[in-house]
Amino acid sequence: MAITKQKKVEIVKDAADRIKGAASVVFVNWNGVKTKEADEVRSSLRKQGMGYYIAKKTLISRALKDAGVAGEMPEFAGEIAIAYGSDAVIPAKEIAAFSKKLGGRGKIVGGLLEGRYLTAAETIALSAIPGREVLVGKLLNVISSPLQQLVGTLSGVPRNFVGALDQISKK
Repeated sequence: MAITKQKKVEIVKDAADRIKGAASVVFVNWNGVKTKEADEVRSSLRKQGMGYYIAKKTLISRALKDAGVAGEMPEFAGEIAIAYGSDAVIPAKEIAAFSKKLGGRGKIVGGLLEGRYLTAAETIALSAIPGREVLVGKLLNVISSPLQQLVGTLSGVPRNFVGALDQISKK
């Protein structure tokens, strides 16, 4: 069934608004992905405050132009969907995990980050970055490590002294 011109304008405006409001966008070739599987991804993203939007690739291309994205748009082959969100990494991570689960279907075609296009390889590399909580944990570990070493060194002196007194008392 054909889409009316008014409906196309609404779709383009809706997609452009979603793209403008997102920190990152991932372009997904959802060719061969069943509706139930797409709904699974959509609900998984929604739980994390992200979104998943499916539209014709010509309408998505028009929405990208309306959003004012700089750079060269990746080649859209097959049926395209966008995963978007306020987090820079989560949409790419979720789509990469989803694609792996489906054996390569629903693969990443490219993306957007901070208003510029990413290639498929760059978007996949983005999906390999650990989450914010993991990175914060690693940073805190690096910050607290010297303090832990200092405490260990300072507590070693009394421990060695007590050990020496124990040895003397046993003699």
